[in-house]
Amino acid sequence: MGRDVDGSTAVGSWIAGLAIGFSLGVTGPAAVGTVVAALTLVPAVTVALVQRRRPGPSPASPARAADAFGGTS
Repeated sequence: MGRDVDGSTAVGSWIAGLAIGFSLGVTGPAAVGTVVAALTLVPAVTVALVQRRRPGPSPASPARAADAFGGTS
């Protein structure tokens, strides 16, 4: 795992260094960090949305709950 973290840090630092050289100037690394942080939220939001859309047993429906747990109503 250490190699992956070191490689990720190197790539992130390289991209932040490139951002300094472009029109972003010294705010480049902060902008790169913000984008990377926002991108880490994409998988978490995706999982939350998928779980939210998946129908689950309703407490108001005992038959449906029994089906979900392998029982009979």
